[in-house]
Amino acid sequence: MTQPRGFTLIELMVAVVVVAILATLALPSFRQYSVRTQRTVAKTVMSQIAQQQESWFNDRKAYASRLSLLGYPADALYIDASGEMRSGTSRDSTYRISLAAAGSGDFARCSSATPSAEAVRLAWVLIAEPQNAQSSSDYGCGTLCLYSTGQRGATAPIDSDTMYKQCWAR
Repeated sequence: MTQPRGFTLIELMVAVVVVAILATLALPSFRQYSVRTQRTVAKTVMSQIAQQQESWFNDRKAYASRLSLLGYPADALYIDASGEMRSGTSRDSTYRISLAAAGSGDFARCSSATPSAEAVRLAWVLIAEPQNAQSSSDYGCGTLCLYSTGQRGATAPIDSDTMYKQCWAR
């Protein structure tokens, strides 16, 4: 007579508990990794736009005042979860990127992240605002700012050293 093969209920419950514990430990790490990945995509797009601004300046001796002048489909770009740029928002949008000229209301939102008095002579700032799930997950950095001088900032209430390490270094 052969003994029946299989798992007992106790063995099955132990396995389920182990998997639940592992998932509980791994999920927060995965979420933070996802937030950092989307932030990196936004920073990459901002760097590309900044390079295009410099090319525009070299050709015309003035900066473009709108993203559409640089060849983008709209003056506000939305980056979705796959890293694609779109002209309109969707539920997959992770960041909204816009260009603000010095002296505008949008520029003033980011200028608080600039510690020096040099903010007065800046020509433009690129603003990346987190959207949808990214806005609630990326509370450590908030809105990212890239200035015409190359200076970087974030609107989250953190000191500049922490901001650079957390928001711009990775």
